[in-house]
Amino acid sequence: MLTWLAHLPSPAKRALLVSADSFISVFSLWAALSLRLEQWVSPGAKWWPLLVSAPLAAIAVFMRSGLYRAVIRRLTLEAVGTAALAVSLAVALWGIAALFLAIDGLPRSVVLIYGLIFFVLIVGSRLVMYRLFLARSRYQARTPVAIYGAGTEGMQLALMLMNSDSGCRPRFFLDENDDLQGREVAGLPVYPPSALARLIESDTVEEMLVSVYSDDAERRLRVLDFLSAYPLRTKVLPPMREWMRGPMDPGRLDRIEIEDLLGREPVAPDRALLEEGVRGRCIVVTGAGGSIGSQLCERLLELGAGRLILVEQSEYALFEIGKRIGEMADVGATDVVALLGSVEDAAFVRDVFAAWPVDVVYHAAAYKHVPIVEDNVAAGVANNLFGTRTVAVAAREAAVARFVLISTDKAVRPTSVMGASKRLAEMVLQTMATEPGATCFSIVRFGNVLGSSGSVIPLFREQIDRRLAVTVTHPQAERYFMTVREAAELVIQAGMLAASGDVFVLDMGEPVKIAEVARKMIYLSGLRAQENDDEQGDISIRYTGLRPGEKLREELLSSGAETTSHPKILRAMEACPQPRQLESLLCEFERALRDRDATLLRRLLLRAVPSFRGDEAPPRDTE
Repeated sequence: MLTWLAHLPSPAKRALLVSADSFISVFSLWAALSLRLEQWVSPGAKWWPLLVSAPLAAIAVFMRSGLYRAVIRRLTLEAVGTAALAVSLAVALWGIAALFLAIDGLPRSVVLIYGLIFFVLIVGSRLVMYRLFLARSRYQARTPVAIYGAGTEGMQLALMLMNSDSGCRPRFFLDENDDLQGREVAGLPVYPPSALARLIESDTVEEMLVSVYSDDAERRLRVLDFLSAYPLRTKVLPPMREWMRGPMDPGRLDRIEIEDLLGREPVAPDRALLEEGVRGRCIVVTGAGGSIGSQLCERLLELGAGRLILVEQSEYALFEIGKRIGEMADVGATDVVALLGSVEDAAFVRDVFAAWPVDVVYHAAAYKHVPIVEDNVAAGVANNLFGTRTVAVAAREAAVARFVLISTDKAVRPTSVMGASKRLAEMVLQTMATEPGATCFSIVRFGNVLGSSGSVIPLFREQIDRRLAVTVTHPQAERYFMTVREAAELVIQAGMLAASGDVFVLDMGEPVKIAEVARKMIYLSGLRAQENDDEQGDISIRYTGLRPGEKLREELLSSGAETTSHPKILRAMEACPQPRQLESLLCEFERALRDRDATLLRRLLLRAVPSFRGDEAPPRDTE
């Protein structure tokens, strides 16, 4: 009945409302007469002109005042004010009519009593209709959701969804706690997680809201692993510290991100170590507009750098990082200098170090996309190898205290030109570290950075949102992942831990299978994955085969490692090349670059980096 009323067309709803208001008007006048005369008034011939004129006056005024233009969208103070004004005018109009009718024995106070009763019943009727009909039907029309976790946060989330315009209708809780199962929390039943399959079939829900976002990464991963077997759109409740920033609302529920599926907590930084080498210092960041470079710039500003010099060869990237920095509250304390130029330009680089007394260099400028560098060998070697050497030599000549090279796990036993060129850049720094000078050279390696340009995770998200096939290179492909903030903080801290020539890596836990990440992202988006032609599903996973230069599994170490004072930062035991032999090879590289001889450059990389397996064709099959 309620649903039928809620779905009536607008003219029918208005007709019902007019009829109801007419009845209320007659009833209010009859009640006013009965109260004033202290007896039940019989609507006889004496009173019927008054009882007929009352609804006519009321409906005429109500229509004129617009009370029927929108049928109870919401009962606001403004709507109550409009109703009060309309009732007052309707009662006044009826009072004038009553004077002309000159009914014997009609007390003048009836007008006031009638007005009060009429106002209360008009507003009360609309409140009842709103609560019983429209509010209930709209609540039923909301998206049905389930909540994982029936604790305090889960209960607060359920109440917030019920009592706000959230668009969500909580149906039940899931909780691992035996004491809660079988009970009701916030009026909703609590079931064990094992009942989810049955509940999905019998009580359709479209979303799962996870309210167990604790600091226990293992538990969070276990919950999400369990939910990833069901095609439910999954969102998580932010940590309680986020609630303290303001009222909780549905818009602050987060989509599941890849960080939630890593199975480890982000590495906590050592604040003292971070600030020690940053506060008040003059710092150069090359590749400042890139994924790592831009995050580095933001963290250096937060940590109180005295002067921050941004070096970037892309005008657009330099504009973007300048805009981001300009919006930060911490920027006022730091002198920011944006310079457009290439690290391959030795004169430009020397001018930078001559113009400012630089204390620290974070060298993030590099060509990093494996397939692109594989097809552009000369550009990759020129930027990754000789760009690094140019900046390092200029830093040593300017007596810069610390120089930190941002490297990659692809430099370990490389199979690509990109990885080999980065390993050769590491070797250049290791060699320079053995020579006299005031500069401490160090190297930081890490795996794939979430959200960086060209990262596979944003690509998966885009493909899922557009309902396209999710493309994975190989079913067994594995990668290490870290957040971009972790990467930036690791670079800063490792630079402070370094003795000259050190190579640092992050303890990143276990590598993650890319195909499994894709599968979980599909299911946690509320869709089903299809991996074989005979399977049913919403989105297929298509294996494309490894691209030239790609590995099936990445490595962080080519040999052993030792611990440092930071529990998650390791010092790699990398062999240092002979300076004279390396210099001779670099001369050959320079000649090959002048001739743009890609074939010779590949041969030289094979000679210079003994672990380089660039002559091995990567497997293209997906079996």
